[in-house]
Amino acid sequence: MDASQLVLQQQSSYKVWGEERVEGAVYVVYLKKVRYHCSAAVLQERGEEDVSHLQWETLKLRSVKCATLERIVESLTTESGDVDSSFISVFFATYRSFSTPRHILNLIIDRYRHLDKDLDIRQDLREKIQKSVRSAIGAWLDGYSEDFNVRPDFACLHALRYFAEHELPGEDITEKCRLKLDTFTRQPLDGDCGADNVSDVTIDARVVDDDSSTTQPTEWSSFMEIPCKHFAEQLTYTDAQLFRRVIAHHCLGYLWSRRLKGGDEAPSIRATVDQFNAVIYRVISTVLQSSSSSSSSSLSSSHHVKPGERAKVVSRWIEAAQELRLLKNFSSLKAIVSGLQSNAVHRLKRVWLAVPRETYMLFQELSAICSEDNNQMASRELLMKEGTAKFADENGSQNGKQMRKLIMNRKSSSNELASIQGTVPYLGTFLTDLAMIDAAFPDIVDGGMINFEKRRKEFEVLAQIKLLQSAANMYTMRRDARFRRWWNSVPLLSEDESFETSCHIEPPAPTSNTKDARSRKRLNFQFMTMGYGHQRQFSDSGISLQSFAPSDSLCDGDKMSVGSGKNSSDSAQSSPQDESLCLCRAILR
Repeated sequence: MDASQLVLQQQSSYKVWGEERVEGAVYVVYLKKVRYHCSAAVLQERGEEDVSHLQWETLKLRSVKCATLERIVESLTTESGDVDSSFISVFFATYRSFSTPRHILNLIIDRYRHLDKDLDIRQDLREKIQKSVRSAIGAWLDGYSEDFNVRPDFACLHALRYFAEHELPGEDITEKCRLKLDTFTRQPLDGDCGADNVSDVTIDARVVDDDSSTTQPTEWSSFMEIPCKHFAEQLTYTDAQLFRRVIAHHCLGYLWSRRLKGGDEAPSIRATVDQFNAVIYRVISTVLQSSSSSSSSSLSSSHHVKPGERAKVVSRWIEAAQELRLLKNFSSLKAIVSGLQSNAVHRLKRVWLAVPRETYMLFQELSAICSEDNNQMASRELLMKEGTAKFADENGSQNGKQMRKLIMNRKSSSNELASIQGTVPYLGTFLTDLAMIDAAFPDIVDGGMINFEKRRKEFEVLAQIKLLQSAANMYTMRRDARFRRWWNSVPLLSEDESFETSCHIEPPAPTSNTKDARSRKRLNFQFMTMGYGHQRQFSDSGISLQSFAPSDSLCDGDKMSVGSGKNSSDSAQSSPQDESLCLCRAILR
């Protein structure tokens, strides 16, 4: 056995044997049938005929189901002293739900020091376990450096550096700590990652239409002047930058409950939500105001714009959404669809009747992709199929007739789609999954032990985010400062202003009560999205997570009128927590 090399084969040979209980932990025990081959040296020594047959062995593997924190830290290495890479990945991605970086570091250091004092462990095993602990620390520092970037004194990083200098001589952890500290101290103090602070760093110069261009010196004064393809690329540039900066563990459900108590521990998520909302505001404002200008004076004259002219703006947004679909930017795609489905825009019947038939059919297809039906089944299937693909697939079952025709025409007319490689998902899908997991599974089980099975389920979602973040790196475009200036110049309307303007454009029927009609429509068009608690959110445009919130709501801002601070969705009758638990159990069963 000692002369053989164990080669684990990628086979589905795991079988659950049962549970094993020890003090402070419960393990699920698996039996795995593996086969190994003799090494080349053994083959030469014994002869090929003697060892030509395969040899099999059954291994006993343990997986932590629930345990105390101390036991979980011990499980970073296996009983044989090897590194458990899968366990390390789950632990460092989710431990913030039940502990803090400084506490975990202290436990790891205590574990390392205890091994030196434990005389019951063989010297070779002790050294092997300590080496694995050092590997775990290195993986933590490399993969989750933000845990050590805590101003003003970087206490956790200094503690790790002191430990490494005095007790890990010759290891590269000391040098890593020094480099991290140098990097952190050079970073700006504000650390703002908002949409307006996305840097002008060029990802690639192949898709260029920036402010330095001499062929288009004039500023854009209207949404209708901006080419749809360029518009979609600029939204995708910003969305991709923000999504790449998302810290995956900020999406965990436990952070939402802390935020409701006054905290704000997910700035990378907030930045993405702000950008999502910014798209919705501009969809509504550009449709309701005059299409000829984006100045505030156009708002007062917007009532006199003919339905056909306003329908051109709606059609333009649908065409921009179509380009976003081709770019696989599902975030801004959903934001545009939500804006067009908002109460103030959706009620404009004469405007929608003036939208060309094919354009309206395209809008229906895009709306189906963004639908919340069957737990967002359509968008989930698209992400599974196209998430890491190089371009949109015309044969996808989620694509309607209009989209299939468009993709085929693009492919046949040019090699344009060959350069489309990135993906930006709608982050609300993952926030919903994590919120449901958080609501459906308890944090503590069996008399105070941490439910680690829950953390594995959360990690599966976080791993999807990480994978798609890698795909977002593949976009080849850069920011256009001229587009950003137009973007910031668009006058935005509050929810009340939007509805009042909409009623001026198309007055409600004389027999209906405007306020009651508005309330009913709001309920009909409340789509679940990534509301986080921003004061300028449209409750009827889709910024809501009420139905899936583990507490009263995942965002208190989704109940607020834009800029007014008034509760506008008090009509909910059932407990959001009860709804969440029922739906979680149905989906996760």
